[in-house]
Amino acid sequence: MRVTTTGARVKIHPESALFEVSIYKMGLCAEDSWCKLRGFRHLAKVIEGVKFKDGIEVTEDDKATA
Repeated sequence: MRVTTTGARVKIHPESALFEVSIYKMGLCAEDSWCKLRGFRHLAKVIEGVKFKDGIEVTEDDKATA
């Protein structure tokens, strides 16, 4: 991992404690920009293999008319 500061670039060894702290802090910063998944009600259907198009369930009748 390379950390860029105002003056120099520093390489942090992956086995150091500073590396783990850096990864943790980057995860916390990234968490702020994540958006909540709102399709959790459809998760069971997705696992079963049901097809969706633009968020709407596609049935056999829809396939025949298309």
